[in-house]
Amino acid sequence: MKTQYYSFLLRIWRSDHEQQDPSLWRASLESAETGETISFGSMDELWSFLQRLLAEGPNKFHEE
Repeated sequence: MKTQYYSFLLRIWRSDHEQQDPSLWRASLESAETGETISFGSMDELWSFLQRLLAEGPNKFHEE
């Protein structure tokens, strides 16, 4: 049986002008395999992407 896994570098940040609102975090995922990066404007966008990736499979990373 083949093990399926994903490996990403996760970056999370907030710029100086966004620090007034603690919910305004940005994120990006960089694929350890390909170096491809996807950016997210909110944590909700990141979580939605991860949920779709796990539900639909590895090609989802390349479709964004």
